[in-house]
Amino acid sequence: MGYVNGTNLYAAFALDPVSQTDPFGLCAKRPIISAIRVAYVPDSGTNDAQGVSFWVKVSVVGQNLDCGEIRQLIKSSTTWKNWDGTNMTPAEIANETGGDPNATNTDGKFVVDSNWDWQALPAEGNEATIKDGQLINVTNRQVAVGKRSYVEVRLATVSRSFRIQIRETGTDNIVKVFDWGYEWSNANAAWTDNTKPPSLPGEHVALYGSADGEFRNVYGLMGVPWGQAPASRPTTAPATHTAR
Repeated sequence: MGYVNGTNLYAAFALDPVSQTDPFGLCAKRPIISAIRVAYVPDSGTNDAQGVSFWVKVSVVGQNLDCGEIRQLIKSSTTWKNWDGTNMTPAEIANETGGDPNATNTDGKFVVDSNWDWQALPAEGNEATIKDGQLINVTNRQVAVGKRSYVEVRLATVSRSFRIQIRETGTDNIVKVFDWGYEWSNANAAWTDNTKPPSLPGEHVALYGSADGEFRNVYGLMGVPWGQAPASRPTTAPATHTAR
């Protein structure tokens, strides 16, 4: 596209001085991204055998950010155990969580994260920041052992991989990609026949209060304050986000 009936469209229409876009909604400048960072927001979360919740801050640094759009994809998988140690089905897990299905299981594929489809970068000068909330909440129940009551939790492992993409506004031209993710598990809080107090026969659960949840295979995410298991090669919970 350049001429219609002999008229040079680019000469005939001036750029909007504020948005730097032409009348067709295309930006005049290409966003240049120098860095994308994802970091845990200090003092924003809790972590125990029942689950974890925390906020991260996504920071995009560069030039011409008002000519860029952002989205985030997610690839997730979740393993929960029944009280007898057998695996729950994805449908059973989704029914118990009642949350975002994309945060539970995406069948090995990247899909658009909920509330994270293409949108304008909230640029303030040469930086744009967005907060993203992470939540994992595992089913628990009270049980009595002798005269005491305890809280047992389903054994759970959750893996989440995220892919941030930046593109030129109104186009399919992706200019920057950044991957981050983690795995969370309460396996280190397992309540077995060898732990005190003794568990009920045949049960395979985690015991609330015995240990915090454990992070594994953390990559692209800075500042996680909780202890991590020794990292293996990175392979890869409902997420919300709020633009600052």
